[in-house]
Amino acid sequence: DLVIISRSVPSGDYQNAPSTAAWNGITKPMMILGGYVLRNSRLGFTTGGTMPDTTGSITLTVTEPAHPIFEGIALGAGNTMVNAYANIVSFNGVVQRGISVNTDPVAGDGKVLATVATPTDPAFNGMIIGEWNAGATLGNASADVLGGRRLVFLTGSREAADVTAHAAGIFDLTADGEKMFMNAVRYMSETAPPPVPPTLTIERSGGSVVVTWNPAGGVLESSTNLTTWTPVTGAFSPATLPVGAGNAFYRVRK
Repeated sequence: DLVIISRSVPSGDYQNAPSTAAWNGITKPMMILGGYVLRNSRLGFTTGGTMPDTTGSITLTVTEPAHPIFEGIALGAGNTMVNAYANIVSFNGVVQRGISVNTDPVAGDGKVLATVATPTDPAFNGMIIGEWNAGATLGNASADVLGGRRLVFLTGSREAADVTAHAAGIFDLTADGEKMFMNAVRYMSETAPPPVPPTLTIERSGGSVVVTWNPAGGVLESSTNLTTWTPVTGAFSPATLPVGAGNAFYRVRK
Protein backbone atom coordinates (compact mmCIF):
# COMPACT_ATOMS: atom_id res chain seq x y z
CA ASP A 1 0.00 0.00 0.00
CA LEU A 2 2.91 2.37 0.63
CA VAL A 3 6.55 2.29 -0.55
CA ILE A 4 9.17 4.09 1.57
CA ILE A 5 12.70 4.87 0.33
CA SER A 6 14.70 5.35 3.52
CA ARG A 7 17.56 7.75 4.11
CA SER A 8 19.94 4.80 4.35
CA VAL A 9 20.48 4.27 0.62
CA PRO A 10 23.40 5.25 -1.67
CA SER A 11 21.98 7.79 -4.11
CA GLY A 12 24.14 6.35 -6.93
CA ASP A 13 21.65 3.48 -7.11
CA TYR A 14 19.00 5.97 -8.30
CA GLN A 15 20.75 7.73 -11.16
CA ASN A 16 20.76 5.84 -14.48
CA ALA A 17 17.73 6.07 -16.76
CA PRO A 18 16.42 2.50 -16.26
CA SER A 19 16.65 2.89 -12.47
CA THR A 20 14.93 6.26 -12.30
CA ALA A 21 12.23 5.14 -14.74
CA ALA A 22 11.56 2.06 -12.61
CA TRP A 23 11.32 3.95 -9.32
CA ASN A 24 9.40 6.92 -10.68
CA GLY A 25 7.04 4.62 -12.59
CA ILE A 26 5.78 2.80 -9.48
CA THR A 27 2.05 3.42 -9.21
CA LYS A 28 1.76 2.83 -5.47
CA PRO A 29 2.11 5.91 -3.23
CA MET A 30 5.68 6.49 -2.08
CA MET A 31 7.49 8.43 0.67
CA ILE A 32 11.11 9.50 0.15
CA LEU A 33 13.12 10.28 3.28
CA GLY A 34 16.53 11.24 1.82
CA GLY A 35 17.49 14.39 -0.04
CA TYR A 36 20.30 12.99 -2.17
CA VAL A 37 18.04 10.77 -4.29
CA LEU A 38 15.86 13.79 -5.10
CA ARG A 39 18.47 15.70 -7.10
CA ASN A 40 18.12 16.48 -10.79
CA SER A 41 20.93 13.99 -11.43
CA ARG A 42 18.95 11.26 -9.62
CA LEU A 43 15.14 10.93 -9.41
CA GLY A 44 14.61 14.55 -10.47
CA PHE A 45 12.32 16.01 -7.80
CA THR A 46 14.48 19.16 -7.66
CA THR A 47 16.10 21.32 -10.31
CA GLY A 48 19.63 21.10 -8.89
CA GLY A 49 21.94 19.37 -6.45
CA THR A 50 22.76 21.89 -3.70
CA MET A 51 22.82 19.82 -0.49
CA PRO A 52 23.62 21.53 2.84
CA ASP A 53 23.22 19.48 6.03
CA THR A 54 21.37 20.83 9.04
CA THR A 55 23.78 21.57 11.87
CA GLY A 56 21.53 21.61 14.93
CA SER A 57 18.00 21.31 16.21
CA ILE A 58 15.53 22.69 13.66
CA THR A 59 11.93 23.79 13.51
CA LEU A 60 9.81 23.99 10.37
CA THR A 61 7.66 26.67 8.77
CA VAL A 62 4.43 25.12 7.49
CA THR A 63 2.81 26.41 4.29
CA GLU A 64 -0.51 24.55 4.68
CA PRO A 65 -1.40 24.29 8.40
CA ALA A 66 -4.67 22.47 7.61
CA HIS A 67 -2.85 19.62 5.84
CA PRO A 68 -3.38 16.24 7.62
CA ILE A 69 0.38 15.87 8.18
CA PHE A 70 0.31 18.73 10.70
CA GLU A 71 -2.67 17.53 12.72
CA GLY A 72 -1.92 17.92 16.43
CA ILE A 73 1.25 20.01 15.86
CA ALA A 74 1.52 23.31 17.74
CA LEU A 75 2.28 26.22 15.40
CA GLY A 76 3.21 29.74 16.42
CA ALA A 77 3.75 33.02 14.62
CA GLY A 78 4.16 32.66 10.86
CA ASN A 79 3.00 29.01 11.11
CA THR A 80 6.36 27.97 12.55
CA MET A 81 6.50 24.93 14.82
CA VAL A 82 6.51 25.78 18.51
CA ASN A 83 8.61 22.69 19.27
CA ALA A 84 11.61 21.27 17.43
CA TYR A 85 11.22 18.92 14.47
CA ALA A 86 14.57 17.06 14.56
CA ASN A 87 17.92 17.08 16.36
CA ILE A 88 21.53 16.14 15.68
CA VAL A 89 22.13 12.57 16.84
CA SER A 90 25.03 10.22 17.62
CA PHE A 91 25.66 6.64 16.49
CA ASN A 92 28.08 4.36 18.33
CA GLY A 93 29.33 7.41 20.20
CA VAL A 94 30.07 9.38 17.03
CA VAL A 95 28.15 12.59 16.32
CA GLN A 96 26.48 12.31 12.92
CA ARG A 97 25.73 15.05 10.44
CA GLY A 98 22.22 16.45 10.12
CA ILE A 99 19.43 16.14 7.58
CA SER A 100 20.63 16.62 4.00
CA VAL A 101 18.36 19.25 2.44
CA ASN A 102 18.19 20.12 -1.24
CA THR A 103 17.76 23.92 -1.34
CA ASP A 104 17.16 24.19 -5.09
CA PRO A 105 13.62 24.77 -6.44
CA VAL A 106 11.35 21.76 -6.79
CA ALA A 107 10.51 20.27 -10.21
CA GLY A 108 7.34 18.63 -11.51
CA ASP A 109 4.96 21.16 -9.97
CA GLY A 110 5.72 19.81 -6.51
CA LYS A 111 3.97 21.48 -3.60
CA VAL A 112 6.25 22.52 -0.73
CA LEU A 113 4.51 21.84 2.59
CA ALA A 114 7.23 22.70 5.13
CA THR A 115 10.70 24.31 5.10
CA VAL A 116 13.56 24.74 7.58
CA ALA A 117 12.60 27.68 9.81
CA THR A 118 15.85 28.04 11.79
CA PRO A 119 17.54 31.18 10.37
CA THR A 120 21.04 30.25 11.52
CA ASP A 121 20.98 26.83 9.85
CA PRO A 122 22.74 26.30 6.48
CA ALA A 123 19.55 24.66 5.16
CA PHE A 124 17.31 27.61 6.11
CA ASN A 125 14.25 27.80 3.82
CA GLY A 126 15.07 24.42 2.27
CA MET A 127 12.19 22.01 1.68
CA ILE A 128 11.71 19.29 4.29
CA ILE A 129 8.21 18.13 3.31
CA GLY A 130 6.60 18.31 -0.14
CA GLU A 131 4.18 16.34 -2.29
CA TRP A 132 3.77 15.51 -5.98
CA ASN A 133 0.81 14.21 -7.96
CA ALA A 134 0.81 11.23 -10.28
CA GLY A 135 1.53 12.29 -13.85
CA ALA A 136 4.05 14.98 -12.90
CA THR A 137 7.06 15.32 -15.21
CA LEU A 138 10.27 15.40 -13.18
CA GLY A 139 13.47 17.39 -13.67
CA ASN A 140 15.98 14.63 -14.43
CA ALA A 141 17.60 14.10 -17.83
CA SER A 142 15.04 11.49 -18.86
CA ALA A 143 12.07 13.65 -17.75
CA ASP A 144 10.42 10.73 -15.96
CA VAL A 145 6.67 10.85 -15.39
CA LEU A 146 5.44 9.85 -11.94
CA GLY A 147 3.26 6.75 -11.85
CA GLY A 148 1.79 7.55 -8.43
CA ARG A 149 1.60 10.06 -5.59
CA ARG A 150 4.88 11.00 -3.89
CA LEU A 151 5.66 12.62 -0.54
CA VAL A 152 9.11 13.89 0.38
CA PHE A 153 9.59 13.76 4.16
CA LEU A 154 13.25 14.42 4.93
CA THR A 155 14.47 12.77 8.10
CA GLY A 156 17.44 10.75 9.27
CA SER A 157 21.04 11.73 9.86
CA ARG A 158 23.72 11.96 7.23
CA GLU A 159 26.56 9.55 7.99
CA ALA A 160 29.75 10.80 9.64
CA ALA A 161 32.75 11.13 7.33
CA ASP A 162 34.35 7.80 8.33
CA VAL A 163 31.43 5.49 7.38
CA THR A 164 29.46 4.66 4.23
CA ALA A 165 26.01 5.88 3.26
CA HIS A 166 24.54 2.66 4.63
CA ALA A 167 25.06 4.10 8.13
CA ALA A 168 22.90 7.12 7.31
CA GLY A 169 19.35 7.56 8.49
CA ILE A 170 19.76 7.36 12.27
CA PHE A 171 16.44 8.32 13.86
CA ASP A 172 16.51 12.05 14.63
CA LEU A 173 12.88 13.13 15.04
CA THR A 174 11.45 14.76 18.14
CA ALA A 175 8.02 13.84 19.54
CA ASP A 176 6.38 16.35 17.19
CA GLY A 177 8.47 15.15 14.25
CA GLU A 178 7.48 11.55 14.97
CA LYS A 179 3.80 12.51 15.13
CA MET A 180 4.11 14.24 11.76
CA PHE A 181 5.79 11.16 10.30
CA MET A 182 2.97 8.88 11.45
CA ASN A 183 0.42 11.40 10.16
CA ALA A 184 2.24 11.30 6.82
CA VAL A 185 2.17 7.50 6.69
CA ARG A 186 -1.58 7.50 7.32
CA TYR A 187 -2.11 10.25 4.75
CA MET A 188 -0.14 8.46 2.05
CA SER A 189 -1.50 4.97 2.70
CA GLU A 190 -5.17 5.84 3.07
CA THR A 191 -7.51 4.31 0.51
CA ALA A 192 -10.42 6.06 -1.13
CA PRO A 193 -13.48 6.23 1.16
CA PRO A 194 -16.35 3.90 0.28
CA PRO A 195 -18.89 5.46 -2.08
CA VAL A 196 -21.83 7.17 -0.39
CA PRO A 197 -25.10 5.51 -1.39
CA PRO A 198 -27.65 7.82 -3.05
CA THR A 199 -30.42 9.24 -0.89
CA LEU A 200 -33.93 10.19 -2.01
CA THR A 201 -36.74 12.09 -0.29
CA ILE A 202 -40.32 12.74 -1.46
CA GLU A 203 -42.51 15.56 -0.08
CA ARG A 204 -46.08 16.58 -0.95
CA SER A 205 -46.50 20.09 -2.37
CA GLY A 206 -50.09 20.92 -3.27
CA GLY A 207 -51.10 18.73 -6.19
CA SER A 208 -47.52 17.63 -6.85
CA VAL A 209 -44.63 15.90 -5.12
CA VAL A 210 -41.09 17.22 -4.86
CA VAL A 211 -38.44 14.54 -5.26
CA THR A 212 -34.93 15.41 -4.03
CA TRP A 213 -31.91 13.14 -4.31
CA ASN A 214 -28.21 13.20 -3.53
CA PRO A 215 -25.82 13.04 -5.29
CA ALA A 216 -27.70 15.37 -7.59
CA GLY A 217 -26.00 13.84 -10.64
CA GLY A 218 -27.83 10.54 -10.16
CA VAL A 219 -30.54 9.42 -12.57
CA LEU A 220 -34.11 9.46 -11.25
CA GLU A 221 -36.11 6.40 -12.37
CA SER A 222 -39.80 5.57 -11.90
CA SER A 223 -41.80 2.36 -11.85
CA THR A 224 -45.39 1.27 -11.34
CA ASN A 225 -44.60 -2.34 -10.40
CA LEU A 226 -41.07 -2.31 -8.85
CA THR A 227 -39.93 -4.52 -11.73
CA THR A 228 -39.58 -2.26 -14.76
CA TRP A 229 -37.76 1.04 -14.17
CA THR A 230 -37.73 3.96 -16.61
CA PRO A 231 -35.63 7.16 -16.40
CA VAL A 232 -37.73 10.27 -15.72
CA THR A 233 -37.00 12.46 -18.73
CA GLY A 234 -35.58 15.89 -17.90
CA ALA A 235 -35.63 15.32 -14.13
CA PHE A 236 -33.04 17.17 -12.07
CA SER A 237 -32.91 17.33 -8.29
CA PRO A 238 -35.16 18.71 -6.88
CA ALA A 239 -37.86 17.61 -9.35
CA THR A 240 -41.52 18.62 -9.05
CA LEU A 241 -43.76 15.82 -10.37
CA PRO A 242 -47.54 15.74 -10.76
CA VAL A 243 -49.58 13.35 -8.67
CA GLY A 244 -51.51 10.92 -10.90
CA ALA A 245 -53.78 7.93 -10.47
CA GLY A 246 -52.38 4.62 -9.24
CA ASN A 247 -49.02 3.86 -7.69
CA ALA A 248 -45.66 5.34 -8.58
CA PHE A 249 -42.30 4.37 -7.16
CA TYR A 250 -38.99 6.21 -7.54
CA ARG A 251 -35.38 5.33 -7.15
CA VAL A 252 -31.99 6.94 -7.93
CA ARG A 253 -29.33 5.19 -10.00
CA LYS A 254 -25.74 6.44 -9.89
